[in-house]
Amino acid sequence: MTEQMKPENQNLETMAVKANLSNVEREYFEKLKAELLQIFGGKTLDDIERTQDLVLARKVHKKMGQILEFLKSKEINDEEMKEKAYEELLEWARDDVEKENAEEWIERTFDLAEFPRMKVKGGVLDLSRTNVSYLPRFLEMRELNISYTLNLTRLPAGMVCDELFARKSVFATLENIYVRKVLNIGGNKKIKILPDGLVLQDLYAMDSGLETLPDDLIVHSELWVRGCADSVKQKARELQARGQIEKLAL
Repeated sequence: MTEQMKPENQNLETMAVKANLSNVEREYFEKLKAELLQIFGGKTLDDIERTQDLVLARKVHKKMGQILEFLKSKEINDEEMKEKAYEELLEWARDDVEKENAEEWIERTFDLAEFPRMKVKGGVLDLSRTNVSYLPRFLEMRELNISYTLNLTRLPAGMVCDELFARKSVFATLENIYVRKVLNIGGNKKIKILPDGLVLQDLYAMDSGLETLPDDLIVHSELWVRGCADSVKQKARELQARGQIEKLAL
């Protein structure tokens, strides 16, 4: 942040320290801060107030809200919260994932050394074709497969993973979700737009409900948009012409 934005930066940093972010979460936090700085474009909050630039003000407000929601989702306040979090995890495993021996499955699936932060053992969590309707907070994994989960309508704010496979899924937004490498939302008709600042290795969006693509989308390897709206295909061509898309499957 610039010197003019120092107070705002300090407030965000204070929250980040309290949230005790992991390395991956800190990476996402720094990414969001950089995006906020880009939106400000060298201006300060006073500048925006003075010029009454409502468009810029809305963009700043939206990005600040995204950062604050992410940080609040990572706060771990006390032992009572940890106990409640474990009760919720147990209930989720038993009733939502439908595991008969929920505690045994939890111990086998998650590293609870830093609970309520939970790292998936082996890095891969496969919940595809299950009746799961929500995911717990504080999950960290390399790969998450939630393809064909027809009851999962929302992902937890601040979720981080390298690869997200969500073919034929039904959630409507990826706001405040950090996918670092591979995203597959093929067949998801609910998602209309992707979040700004998305940088991926591969993006599979064939037969999805996307209506357009973000101007700053970067796909280093391949983008699949077969079966998407013509507006999506046109935008994909524009992005490829700018050098933001390596390979394009129309």
